[in-house]
Amino acid sequence: MSAATHLAPASQPVVTRTSWTAKLAWTALALNEAVVLWGAYVRESQSGAGCGSHWPLCQGVVVPHGALWHTIVEFTHRASSGVAVITVAALAIAVFVTTPRRNLARWAAGFAAFFMFNEALLGALLVLLRKVAMDQSVGRAVYLCAHSANTLLLLGAIAATAYWLTWPAEAAWSRYRGSRWLAPVLALLFTLIAAATGAIAALGDTLFPATSLHQAWAQDFAANAHYALRLRILHPLSATVLAVYVLWMLLRHATQNDPSTRRLALITFGLLILQYALGIADIFLLAPLWLQICHLLGADLFWVALVLLIARSQPQFLEARTA
Repeated sequence: MSAATHLAPASQPVVTRTSWTAKLAWTALALNEAVVLWGAYVRESQSGAGCGSHWPLCQGVVVPHGALWHTIVEFTHRASSGVAVITVAALAIAVFVTTPRRNLARWAAGFAAFFMFNEALLGALLVLLRKVAMDQSVGRAVYLCAHSANTLLLLGAIAATAYWLTWPAEAAWSRYRGSRWLAPVLALLFTLIAAATGAIAALGDTLFPATSLHQAWAQDFAANAHYALRLRILHPLSATVLAVYVLWMLLRHATQNDPSTRRLALITFGLLILQYALGIADIFLLAPLWLQICHLLGADLFWVALVLLIARSQPQFLEARTA
């Protein structure tokens, strides 16, 4: 479609043509999500050492020939990550060239470029420090937690960029001045914590796969249990705290008059429920690879929906208080 309907109350319809920069932003979001999911496959298939300890080269060459499956998986991830880096860099340049000063899309694109740099750096360090494959060190868990949180921040920054480019009337900083930010910031923070603990849980599932639910339970509470197994319980606990808080916040949005905001709040709620269903299935089915990737996809979609909901609703809270 060549036009996008502005998320405004039905009584004040606003239609604006979707710019090429907005299309580039949505494309960058989809591309980075694909890279994230493939990265999860790299970890779960233990292909992180497929290119050896070389970076950015793979097995010491630009393109490996006659490579084994693990090498192909890791090389494909690196190649797609390179395309993602170029796309985000191009997006940041395009936004700064085509938008005015104090436009929120500029800030979001700048943060996207920063988090993209961090993403590449963390990925490189995981390889160079050999925190891949069957490495069981505490350092690997720290890097994975940082990597997981940075990935969400990257996706959120790109999503915010896409939102403010698609609906430029929303991108003025003055519209957000005076809004209450504590509640949304806490929601984002709780989500990041849940994602970090999820990375530790996924590491435990990868390093110590169980053949039965009873064995998985015994692993967690064994006297000599690995730290990744002992800390695995933190993920459902943090996810529960997140769910309670986000549900409270969504109820606030559900009372607004704008149908678009209510619809977005409903989508966010649905993704939250879906995450819980996938998490429960992940436990009872002993975390198969396909389900872990679906769980990660659901988490990323929930995060993006939450970011868009916050970007959409904050000016409305301000306008409702000043009306």
